[in-house]
Amino acid sequence: MLSFEDFCKNNNIPSDKSLTNYDIINYAKQLKIKNFQGCFMNDELPSKIKANECGVVNLQSSAEEGSHWCCYFKKGKEKYYFDPYGLEPGIQMLKYLKPTSKSPPLIISTYQIQQFGTVIYGQLALYTLYCLGKGYKFIEIITGLMNSKKGGTVNEEILDTVTSIFEGI
Repeated sequence: MLSFEDFCKNNNIPSDKSLTNYDIINYAKQLKIKNFQGCFMNDELPSKIKANECGVVNLQSSAEEGSHWCCYFKKGKEKYYFDPYGLEPGIQMLKYLKPTSKSPPLIISTYQIQQFGTVIYGQLALYTLYCLGKGYKFIEIITGLMNSKKGGTVNEEILDTVTSIFEGI
């Protein structure tokens, strides 16, 4: 799997500036991210989720400036949510993804990948969607990002915890 750093470099995605919704949409097209539905504020999600879709979402409403970008990915019954700060999805997102007791669980990462004060949330969301679309497992993406964040070394205790959580699903 391509590292996050190489992903940005190879696709001319700046890793030192915040991406706008327009930037994200243009990069998603450039990357040919399959089933990309768009870039939304939390209160502007489509009315109904499709069988296969993905998108980038800001945690705040359209009446606010916006906080940071997260992403979701749905393929059949599989559903993933990624927040680079490790935050759980809000009520709007949960209503949209509609996890139920009859469906497979919504897979999320609660690990903080992005350091506070940095602006790479849009890039991380695009990377996650790109890799999921290429068939990489969510755990591979998250541990790869953790590895990148740690400068090439992952805390084995954290990796064991992440692995055991994902194996139980």
